[in-house]
Amino acid sequence: MHHDRQVTSTLAANGPFRILPAQPHQVDAIGDLTVSAYHDGGHLTPGSPYESVLRDVHPRLDRTLVADRAGDLVGAISVFEHGHPMSELAAQGQWEIRFLAVRSDSWGGGIARSLMASAEQRAVVAGAATSVLYVIDSNDRAREFYPRLGYARTPQRDWSPLAADATPVHLLAFAKDLTRKA
Repeated sequence: MHHDRQVTSTLAANGPFRILPAQPHQVDAIGDLTVSAYHDGGHLTPGSPYESVLRDVHPRLDRTLVADRAGDLVGAISVFEHGHPMSELAAQGQWEIRFLAVRSDSWGGGIARSLMASAEQRAVVAGAATSVLYVIDSNDRAREFYPRLGYARTPQRDWSPLAADATPVHLLAFAKDLTRKA
């Protein structure tokens, strides 16, 4: 699936930015940004084995959008259809959003909201009826953010995999009906 034409321009508190499809030359920058955002948000401990998943952008590059401010990468998000190897939650008719990351100096500027809207738009164009995502239970900011975008908790789909150190990671499931107009 190739989406070269998707471009969204918007204005954030600290300057305009565009939402664009990720490009191969951005792989390292996307990985670095994602790891930094997860660290800055307190959801990833330094040296965590999950860093390698966050840095491995190649398997998701064609499903990733970036927020670009005058050539500076300030955010990224990936969206996967049901059946994609990187989809953990999506069922038939659903697309899954993962790896939302915004550089901490750009938090609160509308970038995450714009990335989410663009990811949802991509899913709708591809025929999705629902968008789903997981949030780690310790991420209070995200647990408050997603309901403001129309996401509802789906606790029957929560998941608690074991981290590398054998402690459970509690992932809370959310879903949004993409067929309803806001």
